[in-house]
Amino acid sequence: MTAPLHAFYLRTDQHSPETIQLSLIELHLDEVWLRVTTPKELRWDGAPVYQLELFHLRDGLPIVPEGLGPLFSQKEKVTLRLSADATRTSLAFELFRDGRSATGWAGDVECFGDEEHRPKKQRSAQELAASRAAFLRHFEEETGLAFGALLDAETISERAAEVALEGTLAMVRNRFVRLVQGMGRWPELFRFHDRHEDEEREEREEGANEDDPDRDHVAICAFDPRHAERAWRLRPASQVYQFLRRVEPLRATILGPLSHTLPEVLAVVESHPPEQPLATAEQGDLTVYEVLALASSLVYMVGDRVRYFDERFFPLLGLTKTAPAKNVLADALEEIEELDIVAAMTEVLPYSVPEGEMMEAFSDEELAPLAPWAVEEDSYEGSLFLLDPTRLRQLVEEFDIDELKARVEEFRALWFELSGNENREVWLEARRERDEAALSRFEDTFVELQHTLRLAEGNELAVALVFYSE
Repeated sequence: MTAPLHAFYLRTDQHSPETIQLSLIELHLDEVWLRVTTPKELRWDGAPVYQLELFHLRDGLPIVPEGLGPLFSQKEKVTLRLSADATRTSLAFELFRDGRSATGWAGDVECFGDEEHRPKKQRSAQELAASRAAFLRHFEEETGLAFGALLDAETISERAAEVALEGTLAMVRNRFVRLVQGMGRWPELFRFHDRHEDEEREEREEGANEDDPDRDHVAICAFDPRHAERAWRLRPASQVYQFLRRVEPLRATILGPLSHTLPEVLAVVESHPPEQPLATAEQGDLTVYEVLALASSLVYMVGDRVRYFDERFFPLLGLTKTAPAKNVLADALEEIEELDIVAAMTEVLPYSVPEGEMMEAFSDEELAPLAPWAVEEDSYEGSLFLLDPTRLRQLVEEFDIDELKARVEEFRALWFELSGNENREVWLEARRERDEAALSRFEDTFVELQHTLRLAEGNELAVALVFYSE
């Protein structure tokens, strides 16, 4: 379906993805879903053309920043900004040369040149066609681009704002993140988020039990290890301080559970000799190092309780192919009676997980301290652990969500058969809400894990577990 068009057009001999990125940074644009394509047949004075579409990452609405045209066209460059409705009759364009607006027009192309401003319904079909033809000539004379070729070169789809098509990127904290083609626009992936944030906050206000194991949470983040290492070992402390000050307004969404440490970290960095890297300190500060790693993060999988990952999510992900044993399920009926479908399956069906010491879901060999230099006498006080994602990535890629759904139905049918209930619909209805919530929680977590691992691989990011308490 043809969609409204809001795009900038740039010559490829005057721009590159890097200059586009720098211009967006200069305008302080962030959390942007953008698409940069090079329409095959489109030429501007003989040069190929970039077509740039910008959308808000959170809501998918188009962005047409006023200052971007002049910025793109600085230093004797040219830029076209074009907006058109789905019918391509109502539109606006503006051409920029050397940092200034050179020409432009807005209106209905079928009324172009009508000095009497008559309503369209009072004009003949021949007059409408003549106005469109006159506009096309005017557009080409003013811009050097053929309007028909420009629109025919690249179909603008409604999906462009919702799904990563060819050339789609995310602009996150001054970085382009290469996306997986076909993935949906998922803004939460680019900020720290926890599934139980609201309810945990309520529990804290009411005075939750400090020893409750459900207070232990873990999330997965993907961060740029080169950026973190440069900030630690190469950049002078004064530059790192300024970087962290820029993080401060967004610290909850970037640093997550370590956001409360930022004032302390800023004080440590500010007290360091300003021209020296932080790594030159006599004793490295682990909290500072972890904050730098999280500040270099671009992708976050939803945080959840450690018990959920160990007892439900990864066991379900690691179910063996064995069919449910009727006798085993029969013996467990009383135990699982009040459980949701995910909990019941992981209690009854055989599964395979590494059963590591830190988490059952990961072997000890897959995890390593983020800062090995902070290990003292086999003790490590850090919150971040590097994860070798090789096994997990294979597990996720081989997992078939449709096969799981079929296994859920098989398990559910056998459970009902053994339950002694006579009315299947009544039995299902009594369980429907909790079962749907449990399956939705699993599927959402799985999709976020899948996206996080793929984005980490495609953008050369390191993967880490973040442990924290709520």
